[in-house]
Amino acid sequence: MLVTSCQWIGERWQAFDESLRLDPLEETSVASGETVSYPNATDVPPPPPAAPTTEAVNRSARVAVLGYHDFTADTKSDNDMVLPARLLRAQMERIRKAGLPVISMEEFLAWRSGEGSLPPFSVLITIDDGWKAVHDIALPIFLEYDVPFTVFLYTDYIESGDRSLTREEIRRILANKGTIGSHSVSHQNLSQQKDRSADDHKAWLNTEFTQSLEVLRADFDEAGSVSNTFAYPFGIYNDLAIAAAREAGYEACFTVNAEKVSWASDRYRLGRYIIQGTDGANFSEAIAFGQAMPAMSPRPSGQNAADEVDERLKVLRPLPYSTIAERLPMISADLSGYENVVPDSIRLQVSGVGQVAAAFDPETSTVSYQTRQPLRREHTQARLQFRHGQSAKTETLLWTFSLDRMAIYEQKALGDMGK
Repeated sequence: MLVTSCQWIGERWQAFDESLRLDPLEETSVASGETVSYPNATDVPPPPPAAPTTEAVNRSARVAVLGYHDFTADTKSDNDMVLPARLLRAQMERIRKAGLPVISMEEFLAWRSGEGSLPPFSVLITIDDGWKAVHDIALPIFLEYDVPFTVFLYTDYIESGDRSLTREEIRRILANKGTIGSHSVSHQNLSQQKDRSADDHKAWLNTEFTQSLEVLRADFDEAGSVSNTFAYPFGIYNDLAIAAAREAGYEACFTVNAEKVSWASDRYRLGRYIIQGTDGANFSEAIAFGQAMPAMSPRPSGQNAADEVDERLKVLRPLPYSTIAERLPMISADLSGYENVVPDSIRLQVSGVGQVAAAFDPETSTVSYQTRQPLRREHTQARLQFRHGQSAKTETLLWTFSLDRMAIYEQKALGDMGK
């Protein structure tokens, strides 16, 4: 019996689509073919005592890790790292109304180790550095909403000035649903060797990872939970830093790559959404677990992508909301509409990939990145940050585009049939 090309493509597409799933369930079941019969009812043995069961680990769960820094009681902020209290409260309310559970670091690590399960979608709250406002401003709001959170501390900053947390404040945080993890000793760029020799740099990295956790455990283990976790300062890391983290035995290390954490995520490159204080940027993207880009309204059916895109986003490629049939697209942005772009400030992140090495052409003011590995996700999000203007204002452009995976596979399948 001949199989038509459409049937053949359909069958192959099903297998191909399964292979593209981000978090495939790996459950298997084995049934015995043996049948046991008992001729008399009295011969039937009593049922065995019930064995204790453990909850199956949900390997398809996804976690949005939020990253905060400092907080202010003012209604507005002119610093991306300082979030107004009113915005933090509004964000906690949005999480509550969305029905998203906020999990503790302990629950997160149990899931990652296969010792506990999570709901399909959840939120993990983290805060970097150790600013006093975590205790004075954020803690009362977290208690109001009854949510756990983790503070990543760099130990040189503890009790170092009027704006840093004291040890007593850290203990109160630990007594009120808080957990702490390491943010290094000195909060330096871990990828910079500077004038150190290779051996000295390795020894320095070892100190940054091991000594920071040792100090936290010595000072606070009796007060509450010190988690075996690390947040890279500035979100910057390299292979040497990862090797030091692995040698120090960390269970989870967090970046600033804006992407959800899945069962399969690399424990040393876990994504986080850094929430900007000036406008709360990234929050909507973080708590959206659907397919649409939360920072922009879903495009009405029957309209072209360009019709619904904000004017300032039309300089982006692939065009926001567009659907492409190319798994290795060029991602670019024309920034000629912005004055005095600071080249060194440009940061481009691509979901599923992380921060990428984007090129900047000063003559055309174009940022571009040619993807080097085929995109696998049906929906890809790109996040471009840069500074510009006389005051070097930080700008963030956030957009999403989609892959027409069926069209991509049909091209491949038809090509295979022609061989």
